[in-house]
Amino acid sequence: MARAGISHAIEADIRRRQWVKFMLNVGLNQTCMVFGGTYGSIVAPGEQNRCFIAAMREAIAVARAEGVDLDEDDLLQMVSMVESLDPAGMPSMAQDRINRKRSEVDQFAGTVIRLADRHGILVPQNRYLYSRVAQIEAAYMDELDEGLRWE
Repeated sequence: MARAGISHAIEADIRRRQWVKFMLNVGLNQTCMVFGGTYGSIVAPGEQNRCFIAAMREAIAVARAEGVDLDEDDLLQMVSMVESLDPAGMPSMAQDRINRKRSEVDQFAGTVIRLADRHGILVPQNRYLYSRVAQIEAAYMDELDEGLRWE
């Protein structure tokens, strides 16, 4: 990779790194989907930011129960990374909402919920996000179904 000029990092603990990325996606993607938010709106003080952080903290609790040592420093590092992005940009699930497509909610909140249930951990923020995304998707899927009936 280095000889080809490709930027890369060698991770000492790839499972931990995957969980950090998962934690970010759990908070970022779902919150932006539910609120119709952007990278800028999710890091600004307010309800979107509270939701973003709470969802990631629940993912940290689940990661720890799964034997992966995530902590608040990982969360703060990811928040800092999001702050460096174009504030008008948005993650894939927010784009799914705009484009009226099914999202990855089952891979994100669904996974957190299933693992939390296994370990007896409460994850109310992820349950809320799962429910809200399902409602949002159902509404536009119903509209799409209705449109197909008239064609």
